[in-house]
Amino acid sequence: MYDVLLESGPSMPKDLYDRYARRADEPKTKRTVRTYLRKLEQYELVKCEGVGPSRRCAARRSRR
Repeated sequence: MYDVLLESGPSMPKDLYDRYARRADEPKTKRTVRTYLRKLEQYELVKCEGVGPSRRCAARRSRR
């Protein structure tokens, strides 16, 4: 998910899932992907803004 965000830039979760599903051999469910996205946000690797369908997420660059 993080790699997809890095490559695609800021995206809505639906678009992000579609890109992820095309890349994965056996993609996880949309629900699982939303959980992963929330975890990435908690780890401050992803920043999401907005609410509902207009929500947009973007990968944060490494702080190293």
